[in-house]
Amino acid sequence: MLGGITVFHDARPDDGVLEAGVLTAKGFAQWARVAGRTATGRPDRSPFIRTTRGDVFDITLDRKVPYELDGGDRKPRKRFSVTVAPAAILVAVPDGAEGEAR
Repeated sequence: MLGGITVFHDARPDDGVLEAGVLTAKGFAQWARVAGRTATGRPDRSPFIRTTRGDVFDITLDRKVPYELDGGDRKPRKRFSVTVAPAAILVAVPDGAEGEAR
């Protein structure tokens, strides 16, 4: 959830899968389109958003840029890797929540 808006509708905190997104919007008009698609629950229909799921990501960019991981800002980098460590943390979910969209 970002600013009260769900971006990754199928994301679950306990499934061992990482949802990743890349935003390429530039300028007010493109960002407005991104916001509109996201607010209506269809970020996947924006030409400025690419999302995927997985457990290992190797990212290489054309220049150093800041990025965010698990809600925390990271220093600008040109290349970095992200690997999911299943069962690395304990996640508590409400009783009866298994299989429900969150």
